[in-house]
Amino acid sequence: MVNRIMMRQRFKQWVGSTEYILNIAEGAARGHKLMEKRRLRNNFMRYLAKVKELRRLEHINKRVSWFSDTRSATATNDVFQSWRLYVKQNQTAKKFLVRASNTLDKQLVNDGFSKWKQMCSKKTKALSR
Repeated sequence: MVNRIMMRQRFKQWVGSTEYILNIAEGAARGHKLMEKRRLRNNFMRYLAKVKELRRLEHINKRVSWFSDTRSATATNDVFQSWRLYVKQNQTAKKFLVRASNTLDKQLVNDGFSKWKQMCSKKTKALSR
């Protein structure tokens, strides 16, 4: 009897120790898996941060180049537009001056004609008397 009780106790001790050892081994394996996952996640997050930083830098460079291209094109367009406006104003002013001088020429010619007519009419009146 004592032997059976003793054997049962020893068997329970052995089962407990093996369960403990298995639990420790299982815990270590789980801890190892957990650490691997955490390392992997941490490395991935570092990689993701670097990728985000590079993407942001690339985006900023694209925006800066687009903005400088747009501004240079806009500046060029502004220069061309102001030049066109200047040419248009000069052409308008030239048309105005030409029309004004033509009008003045016509007035001078008409005045000269009227004076010539008056002189001719005075001479014909004097001759007819």
